[in-house]
Amino acid sequence: MTGKAAPGRPRVSAVSIAGNTTALLLATLVAAVPLWPVYANREFVVLVVVAAALGSGIAILGTVFRWRAWLVSLVTVAVYFLVGVPLAIPGEATQGVVPSFAGLGDLAAATALSWKELVTIVLPVGSYQALLVPALILVLSSTVVGLSIALRARIGELGALGPIALYLAGIGLGPTVGFAPIETGLALFVVLLFWLLWQRAARRRALLGLSGARQSARTRETGAARRLNAARGALSAALITALAIGVGTAAAVAFPVQVPRDVVRARVQQPFDPNDYPSPLSEFRSYLQPGQADSVMLSVTGLPDGGRLRLAALDSYNGIVYSLDGAANAFTRLPDRLDQSGVAGDPSSIAVTIDGYAGVWVPGTGQLERIRFAGKTGTARADAFYYNDGTGTAAVLGGSTPATPTRPPRSCHGRPDRSRRSRPARLRFPLSRPCPTPSKRRLRDMFARGTRPACNCRP
Repeated sequence: MTGKAAPGRPRVSAVSIAGNTTALLLATLVAAVPLWPVYANREFVVLVVVAAALGSGIAILGTVFRWRAWLVSLVTVAVYFLVGVPLAIPGEATQGVVPSFAGLGDLAAATALSWKELVTIVLPVGSYQALLVPALILVLSSTVVGLSIALRARIGELGALGPIALYLAGIGLGPTVGFAPIETGLALFVVLLFWLLWQRAARRRALLGLSGARQSARTRETGAARRLNAARGALSAALITALAIGVGTAAAVAFPVQVPRDVVRARVQQPFDPNDYPSPLSEFRSYLQPGQADSVMLSVTGLPDGGRLRLAALDSYNGIVYSLDGAANAFTRLPDRLDQSGVAGDPSSIAVTIDGYAGVWVPGTGQLERIRFAGKTGTARADAFYYNDGTGTAAVLGGSTPATPTRPPRSCHGRPDRSRRSRPARLRFPLSRPCPTPSKRRLRDMFARGTRPACNCRP
């Protein structure tokens, strides 16, 4: 994005606008591919297409009317707030199109706060809350800046920095394992290469056109010579592209991408650390103390025959005490659901009603796919929910207490098998009353006899 065009400089031709816009849009679409594993939903595709088109329109208008840089920036910000809510926070747009006042407030806050939230949450995030805002900012700004430079700067080739910046940002915000990294990198390289070659040829033709009137007939380049030079340029581009594809393919075969990337989410400290809270084992012992042994802690429906309700998995032992190792298995936020299609086991859904239980650990069974909280504090607890997919342990900041009763139906997790993992199913909300849960004294007696408690009720 540059300032007003220099005095005496000719206006940009329609051919130049069309060519640079087409090349930039293709490069932007390719550069946005690393962000696909972050969102992996239809809303992200729509956002990229619309934001790239709007950014191109702003850059073209700024070029045609010779807007100064500050005016282009002002128009970009106005467009951002106009389309930001329906594109990045569709749940807060009236009829999916008109931004609401609450949505505008969330959009303004997410402009600064959503970046950290995006790298501390389980992928993919879909359209959860306002986490599409970083993608909107990256695509819109890179398109406006890149095309403005390509059309207005003296060195138009610098416009390629826009898609390159988007590509690098996608890698930094993406997962530790890239999505088709070699293919995407080669595709972006090829698009940018042809764009730069086209810009070079266009500049050469423009220079020849300006100097042609002052050249004599003997020194003027003939049509045959121009065609020969064009053929040479096309052949050079084809050779460079073939060489790049060949080298990239050989590198992919010889050195497959197996090492995890050192991306931002691997460096950011997770908000939830289990070491900051008492051990689940010590809390469990307190439930067997006199005065609490007969109280009902929670009720559950939908638990498979022989299934057990797990409070937490203790995966660390230092020779003295069992605990949770937060460093080895990080707790991350769960946006909507986890893809557990590769986990063996039978699918099931359970509904848990909190009664006398109080603590940060969320009871469940198997491997979690989805969880929903009910009650007046359901939304707040969903925002404070963290899950460890390595151990199948879940927690909610602030805990679940009977003082603020909730009914969080937990999407489960199938019947645990010998491999420790079980495949979950989609959440279904039970319509019947929860089955009675054995008292803690009865649980203690059954554990002492070596038997397993089971809930034989059916929702």
